[in-house]
Amino acid sequence: MFKNNYRKILKLSESDTRELYYKQSSPDKIWEDVLQNDKDQVSDLCEAMKKLLYAGKPNWMVRALAGLLYEHVYKDRGRYMQDCDFWADQCSSMSRPLMSLIQRQYTLAHLGCSVVSFWDEKAAEMVCVRSLDWNGADALAPCTRKFVFCDNDKKRQNIQVAGVAGMVGILTGMKEQFSLCINYAPWSHSARFHTEPTFLIRDLLSDDTVISYEDACSGVQNWLPGAPCFISLCGRQKGEACVVAFGADGKQKTRKIGDANYIVQTNHFEEDSEFAKHNEKFYKSDQYEEDQWYWSKLLRNSKKRREMIEAIMDGSLTDVENATDHILGQFCNPPLINFETAQWVVMRP
Repeated sequence: MFKNNYRKILKLSESDTRELYYKQSSPDKIWEDVLQNDKDQVSDLCEAMKKLLYAGKPNWMVRALAGLLYEHVYKDRGRYMQDCDFWADQCSSMSRPLMSLIQRQYTLAHLGCSVVSFWDEKAAEMVCVRSLDWNGADALAPCTRKFVFCDNDKKRQNIQVAGVAGMVGILTGMKEQFSLCINYAPWSHSARFHTEPTFLIRDLLSDDTVISYEDACSGVQNWLPGAPCFISLCGRQKGEACVVAFGADGKQKTRKIGDANYIVQTNHFEEDSEFAKHNEKFYKSDQYEEDQWYWSKLLRNSKKRREMIEAIMDGSLTDVENATDHILGQFCNPPLINFETAQWVVMRP
């Protein structure tokens, strides 16, 4: 197992796998397996997320905002409202309006992430490695689960998700022909009354007509997400990888892997992008010692993280026994591992 001086790393076991009955119409059927196994953990997680939501703000103000959004926006136009209400009802201290707001935290919250999609020469396949960094990581990590989608006959399908028990949307998922995951994009005052991007990922994975890497790319490029974000897509064949960068109001630009062996995305726009003006001011690469990098701000260390991953990928991966293990071993170095690291995920479509 990978060793570092900062965070305990645990590998999921088969007991951490949950079935998601995605074709069912009622939330109690969809989330049956999660409810039976993880109800207490979901309640604990919701309490932790509620504290983060309240942090630095009067509680009455947050509750009032949640109530207004629920009554005038989410209830009529919100996606997966039955699921949000269902999980609120399972948590005795959580109101439906507050749960709906918490489930849309990707639109509203700042977080980091690091993703690399690359061609594994020895395995002769594309691989995507992602680190999920999010405020509240110590609460998120224990609720990490692998979800396997099942049809109405409870037969497992070729759809898997690295998710969080109780979270309605999806951050990271894979079908037989492709994978996709989301990274936060820097953009002040950018939230819009469009669909929460993690809900869009769930829509795409649940769509039985989306079966290829090309289908997934086309589907993502037609999104109108509720906040700027980066969507990394990875296929099976060499050259099947790209990042779709969304600005506010659905403005987008796709960056493809091309002839390169890898493509990296952290939490900033390309320097030649029209969106680059929204990037945070970066730390200098030699500005901090290791411990300081661990505690540094993720939007400001985004360039440092990308440079570190590029250095790993530019090294000789053909000389190592297992390219993925080598990469994850290097991810143990700050700020690739940091105080908000909650999950590492490896996907081989």
